[in-house]
Amino acid sequence: MRALLITTSADLQDPPLRHITEILHRAGVEPVTSGALGAGSYLRGQLRPDGDISVGIVILPHRFARQGGSLALMVEAGICLGADIPLLAIVHPGEKLPPALSAIRHVKARLDDTDALQLHLGMFIRSAASLKAHRVKPPPQPAVPRLTPPAPPDDAGRAAYGGFELVERTVALLRSAGKDPVLGNPDSGADMAFVAGDDEPFVVVVEAKRIRPQSPAHLATKQLIQYVERAGAGLGLLVTDEAALDSRHYHGRPEVLLLSIQELANIVADGDLDNRIRSARNRIVHQG
Repeated sequence: MRALLITTSADLQDPPLRHITEILHRAGVEPVTSGALGAGSYLRGQLRPDGDISVGIVILPHRFARQGGSLALMVEAGICLGADIPLLAIVHPGEKLPPALSAIRHVKARLDDTDALQLHLGMFIRSAASLKAHRVKPPPQPAVPRLTPPAPPDDAGRAAYGGFELVERTVALLRSAGKDPVLGNPDSGADMAFVAGDDEPFVVVVEAKRIRPQSPAHLATKQLIQYVERAGAGLGLLVTDEAALDSRHYHGRPEVLLLSIQELANIVADGDLDNRIRSARNRIVHQG
């Protein structure tokens, strides 16, 4: 059994990981950091419910909300959730668990509290091992179209690669918010879609777009509005790699909610995505 350590530390020998690594080794579990497997699509390629990565452990550092690496931890946790990998979050006693991770198992403990770590890690490893041993193999499912990542970024393919990474980050954030986005064909007009709304469900189509002078945000917004209408969707969500102020004043109907990837990450971290989607949908209904 291997355990994926989702952490800002790059090396298993780093002091924050020392006690966790020792406890896992004594339990016969081989730890590996997420950084050792790669990011984005490369990390997802290593994670399968029937693979050798059996569990994931999210190690949130003290004052993680003030650290720049917190977004990366959320993205990697979302990738694990999407791959059906059991997760345990370790949170400093003085910190609050981010709302985006509220659905997963967690424990509040200092990273030098070996007794608490031994107890909770041991229970988590045993329960995950039992779950894997009794997992019923599901029947074959219809194939869902998947985006094919372009070649590694060289001078010719850097733009396409960057766009794919933006899609990966968007998918991971939506999954960490409890959504189940289905990826579309690159030529379909949208990158993905998911169902929102508890009482009256509706489809949200999502486009992740890198904003460049030759591809301004207002043009992407117009194209997504047209796709929302053609597909009969309830709302469009346009996620950009940076704030796109030119599109916030777009004089079309309110079919599209525009967010930068950082804004989406903040909303997911605050547990407010459903409210934002509901408010955007209500504007459409009331102005329709």
